[in-house]
Amino acid sequence: MLNPGQPAPLAVLLGTLGVLAWGHDHRYGTIRPLLMVLPDRRILAVARTVVMTGYLLTVVLLAEALAWLTGLLATGGDLAEFASDGLVQRAGLGLVVLGLGLGWFGLALGALLPSLPAAIGAYVIYPVVVEPLVALIVGQIHENAQLWLPFASFGALVGVDAGGPPPAVAAVLFLGVMVVLNLAGVIRFRTRDV
Repeated sequence: MLNPGQPAPLAVLLGTLGVLAWGHDHRYGTIRPLLMVLPDRRILAVARTVVMTGYLLTVVLLAEALAWLTGLLATGGDLAEFASDGLVQRAGLGLVVLGLGLGWFGLALGALLPSLPAAIGAYVIYPVVVEPLVALIVGQIHENAQLWLPFASFGALVGVDAGGPPPAVAAVLFLGVMVVLNLAGVIRFRTRDV
C-alpha cells in the first residue's frame, strides 16, 4: 500500500498511533485536564514526541527481528548468508527510517488536523494518491525529479529506485519533511484553542 518493502498493516498502525497520540485528547476532551496538570505545552509536545519515537523504534525493530527470525526458520538458516549483503542491510535500515517517518507523519497530522478521521484519511491518501499525482506532474518537468518527493525518495534508500537522491540524502529528506511537519504541528498545538 504505502511501500512494497513495508507491510501495509504495520505502516497503517504506526501512522494511526501517531495520529492518536495527539488527536485523541482533543476529540475526547481530555486536553483541558492534561493542560491543568502540565500547563507548558512545549514540554507536553516534546514528551509526546520522545515517547512516540521510542515506541516507533521499538515496534519497527521488533518487526524486523521477527521477520528475520521467521525467515531463518522458514529457510532452515539459509537466509543468514544474506545478512551481510549491503543491499539487505540498507533495506533493513531503510525500514527503520520508514517506520519512524510514518509514525512522525501520523503524529504531525494528529497535531495539525482537528479531526481524527480527517488526519487518518490524510495519512493514507497523501502517499497513495496525492504524492503520486504530484510525481506525474513533476516528472514531466524534469526527469527523475519525482524521486525527490518525500515518499518517493524512500525508494533510493532501500535500493529500489535509481536516479534519485543518494540513500543518506533520501533518509534526511524523508525524515526532514516529517520533522518540519511536526514543528508545524507543535506551533499549531501552542496556538490551538482547547
